[in-house]
Amino acid sequence: MPQFNADYIHEFANSQRSVGVQFVEDNRDQDGDPTTQTVTFKYQTEKPVRNFFNLSTGVVALLAHGIQPFVNFRVMVGNEQFNNYAGSFGVRIEL
Repeated sequence: MPQFNADYIHEFANSQRSVGVQFVEDNRDQDGDPTTQTVTFKYQTEKPVRNFFNLSTGVVALLAHGIQPFVNFRVMVGNEQFNNYAGSFGVRIEL
């Protein structure tokens, strides 16, 4: 028995933003001298991928005595920031 699933994912939250960071041990501004200040770095996060899909396919065999071996494979498409692949296999046994 073949299977096919398609999931549409839309990211509503997590917009691109700036993040300010500094070194924990950078204590230059605590000595009272106004000319020595802690260095802060600004980083711009990546724009999130708002729309992508998960596609999966698999097969289940229905055998005698309630035994059902299965195998599935899933892939993420449309997300240019990373790739994602997953698979599963197993056997279901009727009790």
